[in-house]
Order: sequence, then structure tokens, then C-alpha cells
Amino acid sequence: MIEEGRGREPTEAAGSAVRVKGVEPVACVVYRGGRPDLQDRWERLYRWLAGRDVRLGGAPTVLRFEPPPAVGPWRPAPLPFRAVCQPILDAVKGDPDFTVEVLPGALVAFTLHRGPVERIGPAYARIQRWFSAVSRTPGTPSREIWLGCAHPPHLCSAADLVIEVQVPILAEAPVAQG
Repeated sequence: MIEEGRGREPTEAAGSAVRVKGVEPVACVVYRGGRPDLQDRWERLYRWLAGRDVRLGGAPTVLRFEPPPAVGPWRPAPLPFRAVCQPILDAVKGDPDFTVEVLPGALVAFTLHRGPVERIGPAYARIQRWFSAVSRTPGTPSREIWLGCAHPPHLCSAADLVIEVQVPILAEAPVAQG
């Protein structure tokens, strides 16, 4: 089932179906380093942002640079394949640790997860089943948009956490005419 949705607001309750929408390009400060846990990465990113004159432009996001597994249970991506990112409204100069990047616009399959990020696996499983059912190919990076808490996200209660999981849908290859 494909349903259209708009914007970055939660559109359904946890356990929701997978829906499809277009997302616009967004400028972000991205941090990939630090200790091997998200809390440390969020803390470092927000310390870095606090030292700059920059307005935040949207919900904090975790980027996963690996496709969801085609079969088997979801598992957390190894940390070299994850980054934290904060959308921004103002131009800011990055450095070797904190890069300024534009996440491209995309057509994405998305669903919601409520609760601790360690239990996000069922949301990815729903998206995996959707990709299999519609015979489409997932792209990367997937985006975990942390909607249910204020900045900085590492201070958010797990009970308040709402994450919109987005996985880009790769364009279908054109059929050769011959």
C-alpha cells in the first residue's frame, strides 16, 4: 500500500503503515566522529553548534549509510556507518570533524517509531517488507528524524521520542527500447 504524505510532522501512530512522500534538500551540519555511541555524538555536535552563530532549521537526524538488510532482523548499523546531523538555516563554515552538507531531496518510504531508539528495529522491518512488496530498491542514507523532543536530542526522554524513519526510494532504471 502506498499513501502520500507531506512535511515532517508525525502523520500516524506507532505501528503505522509505510507511506511515501517527497522530501526537500536540506543543509545540515554532520558529525561522524566521537565515541561509539549516539549520545556522545549528539553532545559534541551541539557543543560545536553552540560556539557558532547559526540558527537551527529542523529536527535532529541520524543518518545510516548502509541499506536496511534485505532479509533477517534489523540490527543497529555499525557506528562508522552512522552520523548525527542538525539541519541549519544559516551558512556556517565546517571543519574536518563537522562538515556542512546538503542532504539531497528524495522520494522516501517512511514510517514512525515511538520510544527508545534501541527498539527502532520494527520500523525498519515494516519498511523492508514494503520495499519487498512493491519490488523497489532502497537507497542510502536512511534518515531517522527525531521529531519528539527539543534540541539537544540526547537530553530527550526515551518515552517522548518520536522518530520518523525515512528510506530513499531509488529511481527505477529505464527500460531499454530495442
